[in-house]
Amino acid sequence: MDLLSRAREIVTQRQQQYGPPTQHHKDTAQLWTVLLRRKLAPGAHIDASDIGLLYAADKLVREAHEPREDNRLDVCGYMACREAILTSAERSEMDEAEASGVLRRSGA
Repeated sequence: MDLLSRAREIVTQRQQQYGPPTQHHKDTAQLWTVLLRRKLAPGAHIDASDIGLLYAADKLVREAHEPREDNRLDVCGYMACREAILTSAERSEMDEAEASGVLRRSGA
């Protein structure tokens, strides 16, 4: 099985264990925002899409230090979670725009 397929399988397993990455990363972002409040600019916050990026960055640092397949596998998984979160956010924004009458779906 190739690296991307294995990463997808692991993300699916983790979702069954910990729930959807959208919610898990949102919860983590809220906690990190509280923990980093004094270091963040006023009004700034960590959001769910930041979590996968930051986790992947840590794995890239590890990979640069000592290349391991596990690091590359985790980077793929974290980016898949980030993509799911960003895609979910885009759908929500489109749904809100449609509900407010700003956007009409084709065929409507």
